[in-house]
Parts: sequence; structure tokens; C-alpha cells
Amino acid sequence: MRIAVFASHNGSNFQAITEACKSGEIKGEVALLISNNKKSQAIARAKNLHIQFLHISENVEPNEQLRDTKISSLLNEHNCELVVLAGYMKKLSSSIIDSFGGKIINIHPSLLPKYGGKGMYGSKVHKEVLKNKEYVSGVTVHLVNSDYDKGKILSQQTIPITENETPESLAEKARRVEHHLIIKTIKEIIEKKNRLARYEKKTK
Repeated sequence: MRIAVFASHNGSNFQAITEACKSGEIKGEVALLISNNKKSQAIARAKNLHIQFLHISENVEPNEQLRDTKISSLLNEHNCELVVLAGYMKKLSSSIIDSFGGKIINIHPSLLPKYGGKGMYGSKVHKEVLKNKEYVSGVTVHLVNSDYDKGKILSQQTIPITENETPESLAEKARRVEHHLIIKTIKEIIEKKNRLARYEKKTK
């Protein structure tokens, strides 16, 4: 399976997926990295791993339609069968979701449907979890549709919250779980143990 990864910052999930492909743990290949941040560590990782990458953002191409066309063209040119949003801090446009719907998955650092939705990402999630004195948090991998964090849940793993937990310590726990869970989920998708749902456009 040919995989495209979208990442905005650190890119540790991108690297974990790529290394799992190179080792044969995932029967697939990361064909492309797309980032909306030219200074992202994800791009540096792509260079080191010899993975083709594209930086595309409003600064590079202000016209959203042209940006979408370029992204869609690259995904098609590289015959990408699965798109993984791994810390991608930008909502995909409806045109890309419509074109690749049912083939896009996202990693979210909470047990959805709790602590999901617009504005809930990264440390903001962990701060809210601790603010509400939760006893457990976790990581979710889900299908992407036109609503923030509302797509079908494919897999989840819990994370126990210990005494004196901080947003930083919880983020580090989540990062380790993310690496494991995204690899496990991609393997299950390839082995058809976890089927991607058929995407249906929202109708008013």
C-alpha cells in the first residue's frame, strides 16, 4: 500500500510509519510527505529518510483551489492509497475529502468523542483532560470526514493518568502510544482486519 503522510510539526509519527514500512512491519511504502510548515521537523525527517516531500501553504499558494489541485495531483501521481494525518494542523478542504474520502485517517490525542472538535489539538487537549480531572486519557485513530474528529473510529488505546501528571508528561505518553497505534491500525487496514468505510458526502 502506498501511503501519503501529512504533518505540520515534529513528524515523529511520520518517521515511525516510514521506519515500519522500511523494516517490513507494514507491508507498504510512504510515498510522500506533505507539510504546510516549511520549518517543520517532519520535512527534515523526510530529507533524512529520502522521502519525497512537498511544502504547500497559503504563503506558497494563496488560492485554495490551486492548492487543492496540486495536492490532489500529487496524491494521484504517487498512486497513494491511504492518507494519514499525523499532527497536521490544517483542516482538509471539502474537495480533497470528497476526492479521497474513505481513504484518509487521522491520529487524535484523546479518547474520542471526548476532547475532539475545532481547536482541540496537541497540548490543548491534554490541558483540558487534566483540568477536568480525568482518570484516563488515550489516543484515537479515525476516518476523516467533513466534521472535525467525527469520522468513524478505527482504533483506540487508553493512557492511565498518574498523580502529578502534567500536559507535557501526558503528551509524551500519548506520543509513544500514537506510534504504536497508528502502525497497528495501518497494518490492520492493509490486512483488511479493519476496513475503511465507504465515504458518503454530507447532504443538506
